[in-house]
Amino acid sequence: MRSFYVTIFLTFCSACHGTNGQNVQIGSANQDFYQAQVSSNSFKLNQKSTFYIEIQPGSNFKINTEFPVALTPSVREGIQFSHPTLSKEQIEVSDEKLRIPVEFTAQASGPLKLEAVADFSVCNENTCKLLKGEKLSWSIQVESN
Repeated sequence: MRSFYVTIFLTFCSACHGTNGQNVQIGSANQDFYQAQVSSNSFKLNQKSTFYIEIQPGSNFKINTEFPVALTPSVREGIQFSHPTLSKEQIEVSDEKLRIPVEFTAQASGPLKLEAVADFSVCNENTCKLLKGEKLSWSIQVESN
């Protein structure tokens, strides 16, 4: 199984509709297939929070809405995710993008490095790229109350 590390850097926005996120740096092998962004509200210690991962297909591709879609955050100290796995029913899926809401409660302040594994697919008229076990990582900053 191929998997590539994706580093996601968060930018903080006041209204999280996925338009103010920062681009994700992805491995060169997948640059033609998709891009990703993360947008977020500011995070406070011990408060339920949400950030959104948006995955958009590359030029001449579309999200394969028939393929199973999932995101599984990795368990780590200092953070509790509301859902151990987010399934297609919890993710906004369209031809143009995946919008994945990730709810969590931070139990430690300061910078936290988070990781997850995603499954999705992008297609064009000639081919489909199955991205199973796509490894994602990003950092967030949690402020003390």
